[in-house]
Amino acid sequence: MNKIKLLCIIYFLACISKTTFGQFTNNVWCFGDSAGIDFSNTNPSTFASSLVVRGSCASIADTSGQLLFYAQTFYEPLWSQGYINLTAVWNKQHQLMQNGDSIVGRGWYKELLIVPQPGNDSLYYLFTAGVTSLNGFFYSVIDMSQNGGLGSVVQKNIQLQDSTFWANDGITAIKHGNGRDWWIIVRDWSNFNNTFYFYIVTPSGVILNHTQNIGDTVQSSLFHIEPSNDCSKISCVTNKGLLSVYNFNRCSGYLSNEISIEHEAVSPIPFPWYVDCELSPNDSLLYVSKAKSSSTDTMNFVFQYNLNDPNPTATRDTLFSIPQQVIGGLLELAPDNKIYWSCWY
Repeated sequence: MNKIKLLCIIYFLACISKTTFGQFTNNVWCFGDSAGIDFSNTNPSTFASSLVVRGSCASIADTSGQLLFYAQTFYEPLWSQGYINLTAVWNKQHQLMQNGDSIVGRGWYKELLIVPQPGNDSLYYLFTAGVTSLNGFFYSVIDMSQNGGLGSVVQKNIQLQDSTFWANDGITAIKHGNGRDWWIIVRDWSNFNNTFYFYIVTPSGVILNHTQNIGDTVQSSLFHIEPSNDCSKISCVTNKGLLSVYNFNRCSGYLSNEISIEHEAVSPIPFPWYVDCELSPNDSLLYVSKAKSSSTDTMNFVFQYNLNDPNPTATRDTLFSIPQQVIGGLLELAPDNKIYWSCWY
């Protein structure tokens, strides 16, 4: 129980991956309604960000704990002016970054991701999934050497996949085994499939390295992929009930040794409405958040599964529950080795 801390916040997304690699960390979180947490010191401290957002957020800090910049979907001034692409980027002074508006991204849950360009101290990629407004998979480029070190979006909405590809709102990044490059993992929910797409980020740019067919054939717009603390595993969850864990080879970029905990519910409706998952720091436990699944459902839960058991499905333990007025949301393993649970609205 002491590993779960309840935060009354709106959905957040911590940046990149949970492990510190090189000069970047996820020590600073910007999320929700002007919320921010700085984990750089022994006791996490809070601050006010410029966000007012129900949907995706991403932030990045350096190893000294200094915020570099952050991004959000559903930037309200764009919406009120009739824009379709609603993602915006904020600089470390909590001001809208130069050219940081009108980026693909509508307002769902995990459709933003920040990754530094390997071998370059100034350039960063902001990956965005076009879940609602403009289907596809995109990235924009931020140059932090611009505008006196406050940064500028120098390339915007570069298309990796066209509108026939409906990117899941659950993209993730894992550091390559060579210690330099990055893997970007995403799925397409436009049809029933079991295909993972693995992009690689190198000093030369971003390319699709390979795809892999593994696990259940599903069709869920919410397909969250969470790396473990050392990025040797990923856990996967869908709102329709899929729960699975894989080993991940950071050198080859391939998944293996699936642990299937639950399969997607085909019927009856409503679906279970699992929202997110997170592995414990030692990879032995899987935590899953569940939102209310119907108008008559009154509770939200955090479940725990023991992955060391031969039958982890049978080990489900309810760690926490809360009435439907506060809808359970995302889980995130923080630098203080606690798992934080956010609220949906």
